[in-house]
Amino acid sequence: MKKVIYIFSAATLILASCSNDTKTGEKTVPQADTTAKPLTKEDWEQRAKERPELTEVNNTTSAYKYMLTTEDYKAFADMVALSSYAKKLHNENFVVLCPSSKIIKTLDPALVAEIKKPANKDLLDKYVAGHIIASQFSVQKPTELKMLKTIDGRSYNYSSDSKKVGDVQLVEYETQCKFGSVIEANGTFDFPKEDLIRRMRTGK
Repeated sequence: MKKVIYIFSAATLILASCSNDTKTGEKTVPQADTTAKPLTKEDWEQRAKERPELTEVNNTTSAYKYMLTTEDYKAFADMVALSSYAKKLHNENFVVLCPSSKIIKTLDPALVAEIKKPANKDLLDKYVAGHIIASQFSVQKPTELKMLKTIDGRSYNYSSDSKKVGDVQLVEYETQCKFGSVIEANGTFDFPKEDLIRRMRTGK
């Protein structure tokens, strides 16, 4: 259980800096065709009052940096760092469904090492992209959104009631940063096990 510290005296300032603006200083973030309304500052304040134990507003620059500096998420963040998506997650607003390091450790260590090799960057990019959601949503906010679209255009079924994306259960806890947010996933999406084994055997 993560301990959440919410400093009410700084709430307004922090929340203002962490609002889900769909633009950055660099460019507009592409949005999915079917999206829920982005959370406003008032939404975050109301949610914090209702369920403060589940809400963390973090002043970290980005979702990427937050994962990289949080031990529970560092194993996945290390993969993101080797992918083509690190810069996007550091500068743009996306929702990352982040498997914990405990979940990553359930994967075959040899395959995890293999996917990090430069020759398998295409598989790594696809794997990482499967955890980056372009649809703006909150695991704690009821929504009629039934499908979540990833940054590379894939779609997952989403149940607001069960908090499931496909077959993966989301943990009812999320962290909002200046750019993007992180929701912990109690599972992982589309790890390319068979493709990696084939490449290890054939070199293709």
